[in-house]
Amino acid sequence: MPDRHAGTETPPTDEHASRGIQGPAQPEPLPLPVLLAAVSLCSLVLISAAVWGTMRLWPEKTYPTDTPRAVLDSAAQMLADRRADRLVELVETVPPAEAGSERDRRMSDLYIRVGRVLRAAQDLHDAVRSEMPEDLETLRAQIAAAEARGESSSLLATLMPGRRGRERSPQQREARERLIERLLADPFAGIDNAVSENTDRIGIQEIGADSVAITWDGRPVLPPFGLTMRNSGKGWRVVPPTSLPMVRRFLPDSDAEYQVWGSLLATLESLLDDLGGDVRSGRIRTIDRLTQQAIEDAVIPMGMMMVALGNADEDD
Repeated sequence: MPDRHAGTETPPTDEHASRGIQGPAQPEPLPLPVLLAAVSLCSLVLISAAVWGTMRLWPEKTYPTDTPRAVLDSAAQMLADRRADRLVELVETVPPAEAGSERDRRMSDLYIRVGRVLRAAQDLHDAVRSEMPEDLETLRAQIAAAEARGESSSLLATLMPGRRGRERSPQQREARERLIERLLADPFAGIDNAVSENTDRIGIQEIGADSVAITWDGRPVLPPFGLTMRNSGKGWRVVPPTSLPMVRRFLPDSDAEYQVWGSLLATLESLLDDLGGDVRSGRIRTIDRLTQQAIEDAVIPMGMMMVALGNADEDD
């Protein structure tokens, strides 16, 4: 008769032990050195996590704005610290009379996006400087030679579209490409050193109560509009020329326009990030190719954003 318990293990008995049959092996404790190493590793991880959390909660570096000169010095220091995203902190978002308003909040959000674009531009420049140092030096030499010949072109005039019904000339298109090339390769054009190296050429001229104009060799910066600063009570800030009709007409005013401008800045940030990745990976090896790739990648999304901005303006 078959055994109903066949195949079922029976626990070892004293008889088994006496016959030399061993039961299941019991786990041995970890050696003391291994145990101490494991405890030390866990402690190191916990301490590192605590230190990292403290660093993340530590206040960011403060850049002084108590005087107009301090604002200029802070701008140079921000770039030296690779914090181009914080340059927008030195710009007045709205006049002091509108501080705390809904427009102030919305413009502050846009300025944060502008800061992220500036940071992406700085990262792209770092990639170009690292991967294409010879091309960058050649470009700087070409720019210096053009300026010595008096051929430096205005940023605004170069980027503005031609008159209605008139195509750009080959020379205008080439000038625009060269300007884009310069902006991509060296977006801040050495401004991080300009303040410290040219302190004696930068002047401050009072133009009213708590307002000053910045001068270069005694002449206004960015003529004919000029570059001014205003004391808002929380420090000095650069005043953008938002009161000019040609600037005011492009400023967002409705929910749709704020959304379009936010999308435009997000698209530009993504474009710069992608270009920086292509430079670091070696997919883009020259500044000329970088310029062409930027134009190709920007044409469709930027065109769509401009159409959307125009539609939003017509809906108001």
